Amino acid sequence: MMSLVKKDLALVKGGIIWLGLFAAVFCFLFIDRSNYVMCIVAPVLFSSLASTSFAWDDQCQWNVFAVSSGIDRKEIVRSKYVSSALVIPIGAVIGAVIAVAVTFGDGLDLASIAVNTLTGIVLSVVIFSIGICVNYVTGNSIRAQYLSIIILMVSVIALVSGTVFANSLLGGGMAVILAFLVAVMAVVVLVTYRISCDRFLKRDL
Repeated sequence: MMSLVKKDLALVKGGIIWLGLFAAVFCFLFIDRSNYVMCIVAPVLFSSLASTSFAWDDQCQWNVFAVSSGIDRKEIVRSKYVSSALVIPIGAVIGAVIAVAVTFGDGLDLASIAVNTLTGIVLSVVIFSIGICVNYVTGNSIRAQYLSIIILMVSVIALVSGTVFANSLLGGGMAVILAFLVAVMAVVVLVTYRISCDRFLKRDL
């Protein structure tokens, strides 16, 4: 599977560089420095790279070649999840470094940076998991990009609403919120992975 992961990372390496620069400039210039939102925004931006690898695969008919070569379809799906997960820490590091840089010596709150960074990672995993699933369900990377935007908006609204509800119900702080988000992330990854495998196994290439 690692060969498939390396292939996906090679396809998006240019995007990783440019997206990293964009995330750094965007977060440094436009994000409110007092609430560490850049720690969430930066990794979330990197979650979009999952769709990029699908677009490249479509152009070169990679799935046809891979399956005809005897590569297990479930392994192909797993590699998408793994390669997408591997780029998220890059965005998380960018966000955390910028947060430290812009607030260093001026009320630096490492605990808040850590919490927001973890929140960004969890949200990013949820987003790319849904994006991967949409790609396999639709079978079309271009159509999937539009559907992913809609699903992303609905997912964010649902996550925010669920987080507020869980916080008010359990009366906790960020620990409760993070626990809720991690639980949602685990469910989303499991469900989307199973749906993705099921649809890809049934697809006639």
